[in-house]
This record gives sequence, structure tokens and C-alpha cells, in this order.
Amino acid sequence: MPLDIELFDPGVPDATLPSGTRFGILGGDGTLIWRNVDPEHLVGTFIGDQPGPRQSLLVKNGEFENIGTDRVARFYAVQAIPIANWYAFIGVPAHAITQAVWATAARNALIGLAGLILVGVLVLFLVRRIGLAEQDLLRAKEAAEAASRAKSVFLSNMSHELRTPLNAILGFAELLARDASVPEHQRENLRTIDHSGRHLLSLINDILEISRIEAGRLVYTPQLCDLPELISALVETMALRARRDDLTLRLELAPDLPRYVRTDIAKLRQVLINLLSNAIKYTPHGEVALTVSARMEEAGPTLTCVVRDTGLGIAPADQERIFQPFYQTEQGIQVGEGTGLGLAIARQYAELLGGWLRVQSELGRGSAFTLAIPVEAVEGAGPVAAPRRRVLGLAPGQPARRILIVEDKPDNQRLLSQLMTSAGFEARVAGNGREAVDRFLDWHPDFIWMDMRMPVMDGYEATRQIRRLDGGAAVPIVALTASAFEEDRAAIKAAGCSDMVRKPLEADHLFEILAQRLGVVFRYADAPVEAAVVEPAGTGLEALPEAIRQRLHRAAETLDGEAVHAIADAVAADHPEAAQSIRRLADAYRFDALFQTGGDDAPR
Repeated sequence: MPLDIELFDPGVPDATLPSGTRFGILGGDGTLIWRNVDPEHLVGTFIGDQPGPRQSLLVKNGEFENIGTDRVARFYAVQAIPIANWYAFIGVPAHAITQAVWATAARNALIGLAGLILVGVLVLFLVRRIGLAEQDLLRAKEAAEAASRAKSVFLSNMSHELRTPLNAILGFAELLARDASVPEHQRENLRTIDHSGRHLLSLINDILEISRIEAGRLVYTPQLCDLPELISALVETMALRARRDDLTLRLELAPDLPRYVRTDIAKLRQVLINLLSNAIKYTPHGEVALTVSARMEEAGPTLTCVVRDTGLGIAPADQERIFQPFYQTEQGIQVGEGTGLGLAIARQYAELLGGWLRVQSELGRGSAFTLAIPVEAVEGAGPVAAPRRRVLGLAPGQPARRILIVEDKPDNQRLLSQLMTSAGFEARVAGNGREAVDRFLDWHPDFIWMDMRMPVMDGYEATRQIRRLDGGAAVPIVALTASAFEEDRAAIKAAGCSDMVRKPLEADHLFEILAQRLGVVFRYADAPVEAAVVEPAGTGLEALPEAIRQRLHRAAETLDGEAVHAIADAVAADHPEAAQSIRRLADAYRFDALFQTGGDDAPR
């Protein structure tokens, strides 16, 4: 049946299409079958020779752009209808598409701009928050640094304020003990003052050491050490305490243990003393054993010391707490001894030595403390302790030497002045750094004792100014400081000081420095002794009065080397042979031999 083209209408709605849109159906032979608008009345006629229809017949399926007879540029899309050999087409004015694109672009741009604004606001917010966080961190860092500085200042002040009066107490006690006219019963009082003062100094040092540990100011000072001798001497000394408590103390040294090693002797010794003391203290019966071995590793030997006991044991909950400062277990409180600082210091010392300290324990079955530290094995002879001798004065035939004492404390001024003049030096005093500079210009001293903390001008600035003066570069200037901190040595050296001496001062040490720096020769109360030689117990000691022997017994029991040397100094005038033996035994760490001087009836 023939199709009436004029009545053909596919029913395509065009209300939503852009104005000027043309769409319709084109026959395969170029006849216009239908079009939505037909102002030229072309439907049913051949239009295949016009540019648009001709392009549609060529494209068949696809898109193209063309300008119609109405001079309107359009974008066309063509779709073939093979069953009828027709082609459906639609042409949308280009300007309408462009406007739509621009509208979409504008809309998208507005959305993007809004997004950018939002992102910018978020970024600004984050930047401000980051800035505030950085400010908070900076303030926290500054507060932490201020707290650290405050702690350092506190430690420095406490060190100075506590040790300075002790310097006067111990110094004048020693000075009086050197006076041959002091009666023996007063000498015993002086020894009590000296021993009590040094015990107080030890407690102060422990408190300062804990504070220094918390401030991260520990210093590692390696020295040569005869390891088997050191450990054997410690165990021999502790064996006396163990026997007193009916305990067995065993020592097992590995056969391949290196003899000479380099480590911080004082800290290693303190850790072992602490561990052995605790083991004996908390072991009511049974035994305590110290096993020492060395394991070779790539970096060198690692020393392992294990202290085992059959004592009270430690509850699992307490096995880490015991390493905290001032913490004591219930058993420790019941025993009623100690301050809870020993193990805290011991663990920090172990870590400073490059190792660790750990415990394994079971209540009622004892404990095992293991110390492991790397050491440096050293071939050859070990260290020899320098002999201690009591100075009586300068040897005859030496020129007079001028000693300037720069010290703001009157007690310390008098102490140093009397020590210097009693030995034969000329001494003058300056109360602050500015006076020290004036005294140097007027008097030209040969040696200066320089306190570092003084009013008006401190010792640091005074030393720097003296070094810039004519002759100031050559004069020995030795710092006197109440600081307990080894790290202060660098600042003191940087100021120009030749050496540093810590308070409380020891007369023998001061005279040793004068001998080294000035080349002076002293007269001594006894001949030099070799610290490595150990006298048998009783050589000359049996002649000492009973009160002195008991005092020596108590000092040896607590391993108080300074108190032992003080006793030797005190008896040197009346008992030079005994004093020499005491020094030899103390320098060789033979506190066990000194301990026995108290006899069976010595105080326990």
C-alpha cells in the first residue's frame, strides 16, 4: 500500500529542542520523506543534491557539521533505517550547542570555583590549625627546655650549696687532725665528724646522682682495671659480712676471663657492691654466688656477672619496680635498711657502660641479677694506684712560692690559707673575681686556686681576664668547684683553667697538684709506699689503740676508702708503720684485712 507522505508524522516532540532544530527522514534516493518543519514545502521532493541531505546519504551513520539553505550552521546526526532504506537525521543549530556547552562550562566552572573556595577555606583552616599546633609544640618544647634548664640550675645550686659547707666541715676536721697537739680523745671526735660528714656526702652524692641521671648528665670515664683482682677483693670483703650472717659466698671466675680491661671502674665496682650487698642483706640463710664470665663478640668481649642468692625473692609485680628510685619491696621495708636508690643507680650505670641489668626471681626461692657490659681487653700491665703520703711541708732549699686563693666563703678562705701557709707557701686571698684580677696585677702569684662561683665576677670571667694579662698565660689556675658533674670540666677548661678540683677538698690532692704544676718538693711524714704491695693483716696495726681499730673496722665494713685514708693520716704521726700498712691495704682494696683489725669483739 502506498505511503501518503503528506500525512506521515512520526510524533517526535520538539518542545524541548533548541529553536531552529531540523529533524526528519530522508529516503535512500534523496527524497525528503518527512521533516518537522517544511517552510519550503520540500517534503516529497528530491533534495539529495543539497549539501545537508547529500552529506547525510554519504555518512549514513554518524555526525557532521553543515550550513543549511537558511544559512544556519548545524551539527547533524544521521541514523540509517535499513529495512526501509531511509535515514533519520537531526540538525541542531551550532550556536545552541555552543551556548549549552558554555552554560555547562559556566555551571561547571561555578561549581569548580565553589569547590576551590571550599578547598581553600579547608586548606586555610588546616594551615591555621597546623600553625597553632606548631606554636603549641614550640611552646611545649620551650617549656621542656626551660624545665631542663631549671633542673640543671637546681642541680648545680644543690651541688654547690650542700657540698660547700661540707668542704669546710671535712677540711677543718682534717686540718685539726694534722695538728700534733690535739689530744687523742679529741682526735676520736674529729674522726667521728669526718666519718659522719663523709657519710652525709655519700648520701648527697646519691641524691645528686639520681637527679643527674634523670637530667641525662651521666659521664662515662674509662680506666684500666685488673678485673680478677678487683672482683676477688670485692668478694673477699663481702665474705666477711656473709660469714657474720652465717652465709656462704662463692666466686666463680671463668678461666678465659681477660685480666686487664678498660671500663669505668668506679661504676662497675659500685654496681657489683650494690648487688652483692643486697643479696647478702635479703638472704637469711643459704648462699650467695657471683659468677663472672666473658663472651667474645665481633666488637670485643662482653663481661657477664651473675649474682645469685637463696634469699627472700622478689614478687613478679616488683621485679621492674625495684629499679625505680626510692621504691622498696615489702621485704625491703621489713628489713628496714636502704633508701631504694641503689638498684636505680646500678641499672643506669649498667646502661651507661653500654650493657644492661636484669633480674629473675621467685618468692621464697631467691633471685639472680645479671649484669652484662661490653669491655675492652688490654694486653700488658694494669694500673697501679698512686701512693698517698702526708705532707709535712716544703723541702728545704726551694724558693718561696706565692699562692693566690680566690674564694668568696670566709671558712674556705681560712681553710685554704692555713693549708698553704702550714706547708710553707705564701698565701693571699681574693673574695671575688675582680679582686683576683687586681691581686694578680699587684702581687704576681705563682699559682691560683680559683673558685668558679662567686659574686661580682665569677671564676670563669676572672680566669679569662687573667689569661689576657701580661704573664697571665703561664700561671697555673686550678678551678675549685662544688659541682659534682664531670661535664662541667669542659666549660672550666674552655675558660682557661689548667685543672679542676671538686669540693670537699682533700689536702693530699691539693699538694699533689701543687707538686705537679709548680715542681715543688715536699717533706712527707712517711716514705712512699707501693699501692700494689699488700701487707698481711696485723703488720703494725695491732699497736693501734682499741678505739682506732674499731673505727677502722667500721670504715672497712662499709668500704669507705676515704674514711680509711683519713684514719691513716690521723695515726701517721704516732704510728707511721700502721698508717703505711693501712694505706697499702686500702689502695689494694683489701678491706677484708682492714675489717679484721676490729677483732672478734668489734661492733657489728
